[in-house]
Parts: sequence; structure tokens; C-alpha cells
Amino acid sequence: MIPLLFTAWRNFLRNLKRYRVLLVALVLITIVLTAVLGAVLGVREGLYEKASRYFAGNLVVLGYIGNGNSLIEAPSQVQGAVQRLESTHSLDLRTYSRRSTYYDQAHIELFFSGYYLKQRRMVGVEWELERPVLNDFYFVQGGVPEAGDESAALISSATAEKLHIGVGDELVASIRSDRGRTNTAELIVRGIFSESSFFGYQTFVHRRSLNRLREAPLDRVNEIGVYLKNPIRNEQQAARLLSAQLSKELPSFGVLQTRQAYSAQSRVKREQREYGVVTVGAQLEEIEDLLGAITIIA
Repeated sequence: MIPLLFTAWRNFLRNLKRYRVLLVALVLITIVLTAVLGAVLGVREGLYEKASRYFAGNLVVLGYIGNGNSLIEAPSQVQGAVQRLESTHSLDLRTYSRRSTYYDQAHIELFFSGYYLKQRRMVGVEWELERPVLNDFYFVQGGVPEAGDESAALISSATAEKLHIGVGDELVASIRSDRGRTNTAELIVRGIFSESSFFGYQTFVHRRSLNRLREAPLDRVNEIGVYLKNPIRNEQQAARLLSAQLSKELPSFGVLQTRQAYSAQSRVKREQREYGVVTVGAQLEEIEDLLGAITIIA
């Protein structure tokens, strides 16, 4: 037995250098793997945060009747469903949103001092209601406007750079109204948030200001969204629970799981307006698949 142990120990010492190289290689591989996974998870979390602000929440309630446009005709009942979601199921909600949205890249234009730029979307928000989320922007200048400030606008750093505009400057916004007329409004830039990606080409204004531009009822709400504290973990469960709460009082078409379903449901002809829920994950389906593939490969 002793000769066998002696031989094993001698072989171990002779190969110690080789084992050290293997150990260093394993440590380096582990460090690289951890860095890759950390980067992917960080990108995913950052993407969810940006997308939730862009799409009105981690969960968004839409109301369709077949014309392609969402309208919440029963906002109090939808808000009641959101409140029951928090109280009955103990889900942690950050806040919720009531938004008027306008999506028409061909007819949203911003002007300042001879400069001009088109936008993808104009979003009407309630500053105080969404302040906990909008405060998460990294503001280059200014910040979230005061509650009820209907002359205020938030723009991205990409927009500010191209318009050569700063906080306190007067911005002219122009859109085509729901009646087909070109309307303009003079807005004051209250904040410039750092964003140069896809999510930067939208302008935030007060909901009543956007409705006024659209020549729509001032209290119109197109979407009601929910911001979750743990969206990646709770999103699917919360969506199912919210849909169930909606169906207790309103006609419902359930949860939209894909981007294709989201587009298709808006065109389904209905006798009355029906309500459903779409998640950020469904909105970002293709990007989610890519990040998931990278994680699996790692």
C-alpha cells in the first residue's frame, strides 16, 4: 500500500506544473463565462426597463374593437382590476400609467430655431402618476416636469442634439389630428434624457396636451399600463392574473403572447370593445429569443 501511495505522490509532483496550467485555464474559462452571462442578463434587464417606459408598462391593457386602435372606454373598471391585482395577489407594483398615444412616423414633427426632426411616437403621460418610473431616466438636463404641467415636454439626447435645443427652450410640435388636420403646439423642454437608440425617438408630453393636439376628448385614455417591481420574474403570472381580473367585469380576449398576436387582435372585428393584456416580453419577442440563445450557448 505504501509503495502505491508513494508512486501516486511522486506522479502528482511530477505533473504539478501541468495541473497548475489546467487550473488556471479553468479559472479563466469560469471568469469569461461569468462575464458573458452577466453582460447578457444586464442587457436584458436594461432592455426591459427601457421598453417598459416606451410601451407604457411591463403589462399594458389594450381595448380593441377592430379598427386597429386601442381605446380604454372604461378606465375606472380597468384601474379597479389593477388595484385588485395588487391587493388580492400581493404582487409588488411600482405604479401604473394612463396614456394617450400617437404613433405615426410620417406626421410627427418637431421644430426649433430652423431645425426639424421627425419622431416615431408621441406619448401623453401624467407626470405625477409615472414619476417613480420616469425618474429612472438619466437626465442630461432638467428632469420630470411638475404635476399638471401641460406645456412641458421630455425629449431624448438624440433629439436635442439634432435640434440644437436645451432645457427651457420652446419646442414646436406638429401632428396630423384625428380629423385629418395639421395641428401644432408650443411646448417647453423641461428635461432631456440620455438615449440615442430606438427608444429615443419619442417625445413625452402631458396626456391632455396630446389629446388637444389630436382633437380628441381631453380625458381620453388609449392604454393603461402596470409597472412591476420584479418584471422578469413576475411578468407572465401577473399578466394572467390581470387578464382574469379584467374578465370579471369587461369582455376580454386574454393575454397576447406574441408580437404577431398583438397585431392580429387589433384588427379582429368585434361587436363591442374587448380588453386584453400584452407584456413587454411579447413586444420584445425577437430580441428575447436572441438573448435566450446567447445565454444557452454560453
